[in-house]
Amino acid sequence: MKKTRLWQIEKATGGELVRGDRDEAVSGASIDSREVKEGDVFFAIAGENHDGHDFVPDAVRNGARCIVALKDVSAGAGVVRVNDTVKALQDLAR
Repeated sequence: MKKTRLWQIEKATGGELVRGDRDEAVSGASIDSREVKEGDVFFAIAGENHDGHDFVPDAVRNGARCIVALKDVSAGAGVVRVNDTVKALQDLAR
């Protein structure tokens, strides 16, 4: 993933940047908080067995600069709120 600014994530996903600097850049993406690298965006995906929102603190500790989430999350990172995190991931990939 090339460097992507939070405003670009907001625009591509149709979400709303509710926290963070619009010009902050991320360099990768992850849906697994254990695999987050410094500078990544973490997509908090709710699945059948686990809810990614529960792992936001872990993702931030591992270096996430932005969280894409369905609901408000307390994070030491930028937050883009969306209606569907899976669709948002797909939209950003496009």
